[in-house]
Amino acid sequence: MDLFLQKDNNVYLIDIKTAKPNKGGFKEFKHTLLTWVATYAYTDSNNKNINTLITIPYNPYEPKTYQRWTMARMLDLKV
Repeated sequence: MDLFLQKDNNVYLIDIKTAKPNKGGFKEFKHTLLTWVATYAYTDSNNKNINTLITIPYNPYEPKTYQRWTMARMLDLKV
C-alpha cells in the first residue's frame, strides 16, 4: 500500500501506479486491493467504509485526455 488515509468512518487504501501501467498486471492489482480490504477488515473490527483506489499520478498526454486505457474493463472507471 502506497498511501493510507482515514477520516471519520472512511478508510482509503491507495496504490500508486506509473502513468503507463501494463495491462497484464491488473488482475494482480485487483487481487492486491482485495487482500488489503480483507486484511484491514480483519484487523479493525470497527465498521468503517473501506475504499481502495489505484491512482495514476499524472497524465503524460496533457493537454489531451488520458489515451492509454489499458485498465478498461478491469476496474470501475469514471472516465
